[in-house]
Amino acid sequence: MTAPAGPFGGPAAPHSWARPGRAEAALPAGCARRMGSTAPYLTVRVDIASWDEETMKPAQRAAVNRADQTVLREAVTKLTTLYACGT
Repeated sequence: MTAPAGPFGGPAAPHSWARPGRAEAALPAGCARRMGSTAPYLTVRVDIASWDEETMKPAQRAAVNRADQTVLREAVTKLTTLYACGT
């Protein structure tokens, strides 16, 4: 049985989400150990305090959400490459 695909190509993380100004994803299994942690998994989080989601128009929220997802995807990719723990 294979694990369901996550938003970044690997197995689904315990959690991953994005909204304007904030995005979060867990790194693939095994990354925490390779980074020297005893935690079962590590989370990458993007939190940009300057965005006010409530005052944004829908098109603005969508654009910021895409940008946050891109930043998060790049962070996860660079970390998994650096520590050779990607899937």
